[in-house]
This record gives sequence, C-alpha cells and structure tokens, in this order.
Amino acid sequence: MDSQKFNNYSSGFQHIVVALAVVIGGIWTLISFEALNQREIAKGQLEEINNRIKKIKIPALSLKTRLIKKEEKESIYQIKVEVTNIGNEILELSYSAEKSFQLTLITDVKDYGLTIDSSSTILPKLVSHHFDGSKQVLSNEVPPNATISVQTLAKLKRNSIYQISFKAELTDNFVSEEKKFRSRGVSEFLYVD
Repeated sequence: MDSQKFNNYSSGFQHIVVALAVVIGGIWTLISFEALNQREIAKGQLEEINNRIKKIKIPALSLKTRLIKKEEKESIYQIKVEVTNIGNEILELSYSAEKSFQLTLITDVKDYGLTIDSSSTILPKLVSHHFDGSKQVLSNEVPPNATISVQTLAKLKRNSIYQISFKAELTDNFVSEEKKFRSRGVSEFLYVD
C-alpha cells in the first residue's frame, strides 16, 4: 500500500471518529442537561427576570433652590425636591414633615473636609406637597412617569454656605420583600450671598 492511499484511509477514519465524538458529546450533554433539570431552572430564572423588568420602580430625586426675599442679614429661600418615577410601577414615598429637610451651616472648608456648625442646623417643616402628573396621588404614591414635589421655606444667614439635604423612604426594585422601604436622599451646597 502506498503512502497516498494510507493518507486517504487515515483521513477518512479521522473524520468518522471526530463526527462520532461530536454526536456522542451532544447526546451526553443533552442527557445530563435534562437529568439535572437545568431547562426548568433556566426557564424559571428567565421568567423571574422578565417579571422584574415588567415591574420596575426607579425614583429620580432633584433638589432646587430659589431666592424668595433678600433681607439685610438673612435671605428667605424656597427649597423644593422633586421625586420622579421613571419606572413603570407605582412608587411609594414616605417622609416626615418635620425631619425631611435639613440645612447645615458650613463654617469652614479645609483640605481634609468641612467644618460644620451643628448648633446652626435648621430642620424646616414641610410647607407643601403637590403632584404633577396624569393621575391623582393616593397618599404618597407616585405613578409611572409622574412627579411629586415637596417644598419648604428657610431663612438663611447671608454670606454663608449651607448643605441642604432631603431624606425620604422610597420603595424601589432593590428593596427586599421583608424591608418595604429604603432610605434615599439628595443633597447640595448653597452659597447665600
């Protein structure tokens, strides 16, 4: 037998062995995949992900300030927080009328941080709560693609820096079933000239 014929036979035999290995490997994979119920597990996980995507709650908070009146030593500011639900499921909002807003006087800014005058912390009470959207607010629920506004007024010392903070408890998709609300907030600095 010459070398050309031997190469042809061995090449054909090699192709048959490779094809047989692929078929046997595929059958083994299918059997072990079915035996471990991986198909049902994967279907369940995919269904859970699809359900979470359909019911998503995403809060977006923004803080805005507006000068209302300038006096000799102090200025009166309107402080407004807008909570927009950019998800597709109703967002629940809970906050305290007395402790939602906090204004802290910053007395010095150093390389390593801020010096805060905690005796000058102001906790202004909530002045109004109104809704701008396609539906009415039931308690503190924010429908999808709607915005709720919470605002207060504060008298602040002129020529000072304040840190303005707002905190609320919100539901979103990252809250576990046991813990219904999650603390969220927004903060910014304001110079009162």
